[in-house]
Amino acid sequence: MFLPLEHAQIAGATTDTARTTAFARYSLTGSLCAAIGAVAVGIPEALTPLGVEQLDAMRWMFVLCAVKLSKVGILKGRSSAVSNHFFCYSG
Repeated sequence: MFLPLEHAQIAGATTDTARTTAFARYSLTGSLCAAIGAVAVGIPEALTPLGVEQLDAMRWMFVLCAVKLSKVGILKGRSSAVSNHFFCYSG
């Protein structure tokens, strides 16, 4: 759903020479996040033998995810240099 918008944003934020690098980084980041998410799905099940209820483990995962996303949002709001560096934007 958001992929065409993201691609348009990347294409508009990069120079012609840096566009391939930006799309490669974007694809790599997406793949790594998907892999981490696939591994994280098993964490609640893995904590069950340690006496942690699955529902509690899932709740803590959501809390940790919210904290991490909040930190990313705060960092993003502080500096546009983060996205400019990531996308190799020279303007």
